Amino acid sequence: MLRDTRAWHQVVLIVWVLVSYLLIRSHYLEPLHQAWPVILPTRYWTEDGLVNLATFTTNVGILDQSVGVGMGVGKASEEQLYGLVAEGDLPWFTSPSVDLNDLRTRYGANRLINAFRTTLPDPILQEEYNVATAAAYLAGTIVQPREVFSLNRAIGPRTKNRGFGPGPLYVNGTIGSTIGGGICKVATTMYNVAIHSDLPVIERHPHSMLVPYVPPGRDATVLWGSKDLQFINNRDHPLVIWAEMWDHTLYIAIYGQYDPPLVEWYSEEVSRIPTWTIRRKNSTLEPGETRLIEGAEGVSVKTWINIDCPSLPLVEKYLGMDSYRPLPNYLEYGP
Repeated sequence: MLRDTRAWHQVVLIVWVLVSYLLIRSHYLEPLHQAWPVILPTRYWTEDGLVNLATFTTNVGILDQSVGVGMGVGKASEEQLYGLVAEGDLPWFTSPSVDLNDLRTRYGANRLINAFRTTLPDPILQEEYNVATAAAYLAGTIVQPREVFSLNRAIGPRTKNRGFGPGPLYVNGTIGSTIGGGICKVATTMYNVAIHSDLPVIERHPHSMLVPYVPPGRDATVLWGSKDLQFINNRDHPLVIWAEMWDHTLYIAIYGQYDPPLVEWYSEEVSRIPTWTIRRKNSTLEPGETRLIEGAEGVSVKTWINIDCPSLPLVEKYLGMDSYRPLPNYLEYGP
């Protein structure tokens, strides 16, 4: 009897220790992890795609098609990496595929609702190929009235058998690879075209770090089995989605039967977390040679949009606050 009582007390003690650890971690260690990443090691985490190398310097302001995004930390973009696309500027406008024409005719999608593009500044591994493969699966998706669109369902699992190759992802603050890595560019582009098309987004996840192709608050990531991008077709007719990859640029268009409102993006910076520098040896460098791989500060932003419909009052819609972790600088040196 005494032995059973001691065993029970041990179980209670173990449970108490575990619960105490979780409470201390959530209330104390996690804030320290965010505030002083140079002291506490970063957690292991992965995401579907390359999720860093951008800078954000605007405190409050409109984020429209004239705002550039850096192609790397501290580097200015020579061309616009994202934006709305007029119908005549779509690469398939002059010679659309038979499938697109057939779908638009069959479902009465007689007008372009909106189209959006994002450009991959520096594709890694088979990232561009993965984005093109995902776009091919997405192209031709039909969203019926009151149906919930799911990007994961539209694209399907990212496996070798379905044509995906190794692409970039971040593991513990460094670039790794995974099958299908990089398709979060599809999620980001789809998210922006859905917002501009005035479609209610019911699920969207930001990256853990900044991305190089859209401003903070306008990105979206997906992860098979856990993170999705979803919106509702709140119109009375079907929507046709088409997507293609042309010259490092992804285009996604939505066709239907209505005129969308004018949508303007706004963002306010709430806080910043400084980055730090890590020294590491690189055997490919010459003795005495060094190379700096610049990181980025962490940032939290609030994002909202103004929706301007003809003959209706202007509507302001709050989209939420996103927090992006800092990425350390890496100072590499030769042996």
